[in-house]
Amino acid sequence: MQDVVTTLNRISEPPDGEEAYVKWLEMSDALQFLRQNCREIEFVVYAINESSFIHSVLVPSSLTSPPDYDDLSEWHCDPSSCWEIDVRYSEPRDIWIAPPLGHTSSRTLNAGEQLIFRRRFEGLHGKKGYFEVLQKFLHVFDLHLVEERASYCRLDRYGDVEDMIRIVEVPGKGDAFGASAIVINRELLDEYMVLTQSVIVRMFDFTRYRAGRFDG
Repeated sequence: MQDVVTTLNRISEPPDGEEAYVKWLEMSDALQFLRQNCREIEFVVYAINESSFIHSVLVPSSLTSPPDYDDLSEWHCDPSSCWEIDVRYSEPRDIWIAPPLGHTSSRTLNAGEQLIFRRRFEGLHGKKGYFEVLQKFLHVFDLHLVEERASYCRLDRYGDVEDMIRIVEVPGKGDAFGASAIVINRELLDEYMVLTQSVIVRMFDFTRYRAGRFDG
């Protein structure tokens, strides 16, 4: 599989020529990218660049048979959602720990489980942001972060280190927007979904325009 960030950056670049540009706005290449990726070894659970956004969560399979398309189309969430303290000041007053997917605007997604978490800590030297992966997923498959490989890894049957979850980050140059992606080994993801009786729901947003022809 070609590096997902390279592919996303390539299909996000407006082509030359008016006919090609109009065709590009139809986003058939973006949808084909998503379809093709479903059949590849590395599944894109999260990706973002200047004009593309992909975010995947797990939901109980019972809630998608059949899927409620109207409900799912109201999705409103991203990996920055984390566990937090929630407070109700009106009577009866209450306080509780709220889950990451508690306010997605979708009943289906509210019952789901978030895989990727984007964290930020100003106390870090240099880069402030980083990604975490659902601890339950990591523990079940005995995966460990190997920083020099930018991957969560385990040993294969020969004792070699294998990348099971890769974090790909390409910093932007100057004022340019960077790009990030997280891919998970598809067999591992399938096994987890069988164990938890869940399915993947992948949300995406491709915003396409040509600089100088779009005001906001």
